[in-house]
Amino acid sequence: MDLAWIADKHTRYGAPLIIFGPMSVTTTLRGKPEDVRADVYRAMQICRGKASLVFFTSNTILPDVPLENIKIFWQTVLESSWD
Repeated sequence: MDLAWIADKHTRYGAPLIIFGPMSVTTTLRGKPEDVRADVYRAMQICRGKASLVFFTSNTILPDVPLENIKIFWQTVLESSWD
């Protein structure tokens, strides 16, 4: 998905979208921990001021996803702010 393209869209009434995602289980969460953190920040930067963002995974997290990456994902979200 192209997050930047979606973040620029609005509802039919002109309200900003609420986007659920955009953490990819097959790519981002199986990558390096620093890539997970960078992807969280990238998503925030793209959506800031354009759309609301609910961090969610793209699919079910399977056992082959490193637990460290899941922890870093949530830790990064919790430590960040929209200020």
